[in-house]
Amino acid sequence: MVGYTFVRRSMLIINFTGDGLRAVDAAAPVLDMPELSWVRGLACKQMAMGYALARQSDATARALDDAMRLLDTPGREDEAHLGQRSVVVDDLYAVYRTTCDIYLG
Repeated sequence: MVGYTFVRRSMLIINFTGDGLRAVDAAAPVLDMPELSWVRGLACKQMAMGYALARQSDATARALDDAMRLLDTPGREDEAHLGQRSVVVDDLYAVYRTTCDIYLG
């Protein structure tokens, strides 16, 4: 739950302040929690959106790739109840990519 708290904080920062780099900083601590592969994927997705808001397209693309790789990795059973329940497919990537493209301008 601790890891997901950082992800939610990043979501709130994006939704209420639009401060991309602050959103990246809020999600970054989750990357140091290797036991939370699925939550780390959500953190990378948030970081991608934060980088997009900061107009950093290369960092956005890298974070999106990391997000999809980690979201496709089976996580712990208790992670299954957190966050988005989407299936990791090309459609999910398209949703994330489109959101980032909108943020990039």
